[in-house]
Amino acid sequence: MTQHMQPQWEKDGLHSRLYAIEVPLLRSYAHTMKMLHEANCFLQEFR
Repeated sequence: MTQHMQPQWEKDGLHSRLYAIEVPLLRSYAHTMKMLHEANCFLQEFR
């Protein structure tokens, strides 16, 4: 019931703010994981 009392624009604003923070974090995390994986494969070749 409380969800209907909250204005829709307020929810959208909060969501877009969270999205703006989360997406760059996830992108940099994925990039870091990819780099670590590539470095690991690179090191495996010399063993």
